[in-house]
Amino acid sequence: MASPPPEGVPRPAPGEAVIGTDASARRRWFTALMCAGLLASVWIVYFQVRTFQFVNFDDLVYVTRNPQVLKGLSWETVAWAFRTGAAANWHPVTWLSHLADVSMFGADPGWHHLVSVVFHTAGTMLVFLGLRSMTGDPWPSWFVAILFAVHPVHVESVAWVSERKDVLSTVFMLLTIWAYVRGLENRRMRWAAVILYGLGLMAKPMLVTLPILLLILDRWPLGRNGSLRARLREKVPYFALAAGSSLVTFVVQRYGGAVATLESVPLPVRAGNALIAYVKYLGKMVWPVSLAPFYPLRAVDIAPWKVLAALALLVGITVAACRLRERRPYLLAGWLWYLVALVPVIGLVQVGSQSMADRYTYIPLLGPFVMVVWGLRDAASRGRIRPWVVALAGGCATVMLMGRAHGQVGFWRDSLTLFTHARRVTVDNAVARTNQGQALLVAGRLDEALPEFRASIAMAPRARIPRFLLSRALVQLGRREEAAACLKGLLESTPGDSEALRELALLFLDMGRLQEAAFCYREYLSKERPRTDGELDPYFQADRDQDARLRLGFLYRRLGQHAEAITCFLAATQSNPSDPAPLFNLGLSLSAVGRDTEALACFRRCAVLAPRQVQVRLQLAASLKKAGALEEAGAECRKVLEIQPGNGEAQRLMGTLHKP
Repeated sequence: MASPPPEGVPRPAPGEAVIGTDASARRRWFTALMCAGLLASVWIVYFQVRTFQFVNFDDLVYVTRNPQVLKGLSWETVAWAFRTGAAANWHPVTWLSHLADVSMFGADPGWHHLVSVVFHTAGTMLVFLGLRSMTGDPWPSWFVAILFAVHPVHVESVAWVSERKDVLSTVFMLLTIWAYVRGLENRRMRWAAVILYGLGLMAKPMLVTLPILLLILDRWPLGRNGSLRARLREKVPYFALAAGSSLVTFVVQRYGGAVATLESVPLPVRAGNALIAYVKYLGKMVWPVSLAPFYPLRAVDIAPWKVLAALALLVGITVAACRLRERRPYLLAGWLWYLVALVPVIGLVQVGSQSMADRYTYIPLLGPFVMVVWGLRDAASRGRIRPWVVALAGGCATVMLMGRAHGQVGFWRDSLTLFTHARRVTVDNAVARTNQGQALLVAGRLDEALPEFRASIAMAPRARIPRFLLSRALVQLGRREEAAACLKGLLESTPGDSEALRELALLFLDMGRLQEAAFCYREYLSKERPRTDGELDPYFQADRDQDARLRLGFLYRRLGQHAEAITCFLAATQSNPSDPAPLFNLGLSLSAVGRDTEALACFRRCAVLAPRQVQVRLQLAASLKKAGALEEAGAECRKVLEIQPGNGEAQRLMGTLHKP
């Protein structure tokens, strides 16, 4: 193997010492053809996503039911992107990319998918060009890039709109590495690398290990053998950004309820699962079958013998890579890259209830890809295998992976296809059954959805979402009493669950049981969380609270309890002064108890907030007439007729204004 380049200088590509325009032009054409091959491979596998739908697995939070994202880009939503902890993460750059998609394409899922494919394509090109620049070996670099581009285990990161953060952050990571390498010769590029790294962290905080990955790249392929202290010192800005991102992420995920406690997932279980996951990811790299969007964390899968076997394998590979570090430095570099890059998501800090996730391998598997490709290149060289044989074997492997990846992409076509497949390839998967049931519910196949929800509840008795969905399915089937019993059961297992109270209140309201509905809304509002926490809530707690206040006010008014209704509408008005709905209803309730002057003031303010709302203008006209302001009342009636010519109520009211 060629000796490493001098300190801070990337190795030149083969033939770079040849001076002449013809040689330079040939290299450029050769590189362009290799890039074209990568481009074609990506789009052959992924172009099918143009017809795909959003799925009911986080896409609701990231796009389809996110009222902020659906507004598109504006100063308001840009500020929200940097302020929010929605989806239990702080990743404003990812939110900005979704906002930009909505501004350009609306809620068309096909275009959202294609944008993710564009980012994946860019990442693939950067992997190839970066490795080629750092190692000077174009063909191994190309094969690593093709593995990155079409490996089936990477499908989840590309074909799932919610994982835009994966492909986006990886592009920033690879740009950071490019700027870092350039910065070894050009000091001005060093701060560009730091800025790119900051943007990457704001796309997905998994990049917190990049400072250590840069230390690994220093040894191979950059061949920087200088003082470790000096190399650590130059990475202080990176470590500072990583520390800040880690702290913010932990706080946001903790407030968002995504971090499991040690009581729910003990440390030995986490450590055992982490060791097994390291080995399972390697297994999926070699044999990418039975891939699913969610793998449940089951204690039965963490048997002591499995943990010990995984530990022995990992230690064995580490020892072998260390022993070969002089002759085969890429082995240790690739292995350390894999071990380090997976640390944030390996489960020691348990986020969610999954044991592992294919999307977590998007960056880490670059290390094993390098080990395999460079290792096979060296083995072929030692065995004097002809280059065409190596090329043919590599081509066959690429075609097989492309075919497997193309089929895996197809499972992401829609929610029902995805979770039907997930159920088939996993065991005791309550999440898959819940989401499959939800897809059946949306499709109107209620009788098929019910068994899925019941099975999910049996597997996870304290789970909330399947109970909510089961109650909704029962309501649609006309079995309201069973639906109420389902929600009451959830409240028994998790007393004070605010969302269950809200669902039960809506159900009682639908059943006409007004007193019980009012009781549930009172209980729900009494458990309202502070405003600061609500801003971290991916389900937009503040909007639900406002809806509850309004509905409780309506209930009180229907029950003739106007004083209580006034209290509710007043609270709703104070919570959102720019919303005309609570102000209008406050005016109606004040008018009902004879507080006409205050009611008129409410209707006046409401007309300013909603100047073209006919009902608001009519109510204002009626209040003005009651107060004796007949000219103003007539003017309001004429405004109504301008907005809605021929409005009978406005005409009748005008006819009564000048009658004795």
